[in-house]
Amino acid sequence: ALQVRQSQYILKSFSFPDPSHKFNKKMVIIAELVSSCMNMKRSLAVILLALACTALHAQFSIEGSDPARLRWRSVTTDNFKIIYPVGSDSLARVYAYELERARNPLGWSSGLKTGSSYKTRMPVIFHSLNPVANASVTWAPRRMDIYTAMDAYSPTPIPWARHLAIHEGRHSSQMQFGAAGKNKIFKFLTGDMVAGAFAGLYPGPVFLEGDAVVAETALTLSGRGRQASFLNYFMPAFDSGDWRNYWRWAYGSYTRYTPDHYRAGYMLIAGTRVFFDDPSFPDEYFGRVIRKGWFFNLQKTVKAASGQKFNKSFRTIEEGFRNIWAEEAAMRAPFMPYRQVTVAGKTHNSYSAGEYSSEAGIFTVKTGLYTPLSLVRVAPGGSEWSVRPFASYTGSLHLDKANGRIWWTETVMDKRWELAGESRVNYIETVNPAKVHTLAKGRRYFNPAPSPDGKTVAVTEYPSSGGSRICFLDSGSGAELAIVNAPDSLQVTETSWIGDRLFAAGLSERGMGIYEVVCNKDGVKGMTVLLKPQPVELSSLKTFGKELAFVCDRTGVGELYLFDPDSLKLCQATSTRYGISSPFLNPQADTLYYSSVAASDKPET
Repeated sequence: ALQVRQSQYILKSFSFPDPSHKFNKKMVIIAELVSSCMNMKRSLAVILLALACTALHAQFSIEGSDPARLRWRSVTTDNFKIIYPVGSDSLARVYAYELERARNPLGWSSGLKTGSSYKTRMPVIFHSLNPVANASVTWAPRRMDIYTAMDAYSPTPIPWARHLAIHEGRHSSQMQFGAAGKNKIFKFLTGDMVAGAFAGLYPGPVFLEGDAVVAETALTLSGRGRQASFLNYFMPAFDSGDWRNYWRWAYGSYTRYTPDHYRAGYMLIAGTRVFFDDPSFPDEYFGRVIRKGWFFNLQKTVKAASGQKFNKSFRTIEEGFRNIWAEEAAMRAPFMPYRQVTVAGKTHNSYSAGEYSSEAGIFTVKTGLYTPLSLVRVAPGGSEWSVRPFASYTGSLHLDKANGRIWWTETVMDKRWELAGESRVNYIETVNPAKVHTLAKGRRYFNPAPSPDGKTVAVTEYPSSGGSRICFLDSGSGAELAIVNAPDSLQVTETSWIGDRLFAAGLSERGMGIYEVVCNKDGVKGMTVLLKPQPVELSSLKTFGKELAFVCDRTGVGELYLFDPDSLKLCQATSTRYGISSPFLNPQADTLYYSSVAASDKPET
């Protein structure tokens, strides 16, 4: 460009004293020809640069930054290129196997397979230092971002690698439609950006997420579609006459509580497959988008399956779910009596993670439609006092009777690197609950369980290299006293003490079960199975007397179960219509408190 400008300057500065002279006329003609060639070259350069833009891979969508200290490696399979930090080699092998294993089954029902519209492998990037369990599939440039930290607070009874391989693999296959059929021309003109735009215009996040949840439910023994907590809110909503159309469930409301859009998408797609006998519904939908129309594709595909208008079809689906739940409730009856403790507000509120302190009463975490997440105290008569705001990523509360403390863990993101963070072990004194104390930080500790004497706190840890283990911390200094590594493929989720014996809930390929941490004569610690894993949700592991207590959803709703680790006797302790969560006893151990949804759209505690 500098040479072009210099040439033009020289030509423009050159003057001829007598333009009528024959020689000078020739020179003028030559100068004009040279100037024209320069302009043609410049125009040609602009055109070539414009065409070259379609081959560039700019970061149109940015997740954030990993710490600069990381060093990266990659491994390729037939259809994926996995990019991972040094030290995560074993994780890369596991995800490579799971992603390839799920690719064909995911493509059979959607009509699209990962890589079917592209010539290069799908990039998969690991963010192993992010403490929040999540993942995403993004176009522009196309990639799959995997946050490899396992879910410590509300795990689905599927190994995390398999869960993400199916759920995110489904998203990857869904996005192929943006470069298939008549959409290829747009891919040629705009690159990967068009697939992201089409995903927002046509399937949209509701359809995409609902379809991915259907896939994880259909291709595993569990999945969120089988978890009672996933659709729990709709049970009392339908019983109380809260019928809304698809769009209101999908996009929510400023005045009426609405669960997230995953639920609405799941109900539509699963309901169309089951109640209208159309298992290939996603394939038909994407086929219509690719080959036929631009508008009202969802409504037309549902109508083709049901023979009814869209709103009528969704109402039929709602009624179908309600009928199934009514039949299951009739099989679980009779239900135990209860008394509501908290006072129902004008808008929806929910309570979770409760504990009962003899000094201060009930501590619980509250949130609502107009109420931010906060720690509150509740008197047995129902009066409430706000203690302090609470973080979004926190675990359950655990009472330490010996020291008068309540423990929990809180996930904190790094101030410099958006894709890094830690989990802190915190506690409050029940006599002064407003001040938070931090026992340990800088690691990925979760779900603290104080020992009966209050000297030791057992926590679960998920190292960035993979796997899980139980760490024993000194409750005074936070020093690490001992470590028990979990067996391969077992994710320890929660722990609880009975005397000096420690028990753990664990998640493996077969589901969730109960284990005991033991020591042999050589002092080597290990884990033995007490309650074999099953594909059910198991949460809120606590100790009631000499028995372990936990919530399980094997009957279709969450109920309290008691397990004797000596006799291996298991019994169901509650029977409710909509299930319970976060159970705990009063100090006298004669009253059970719990959280539950209610048909009045108000919490029942």
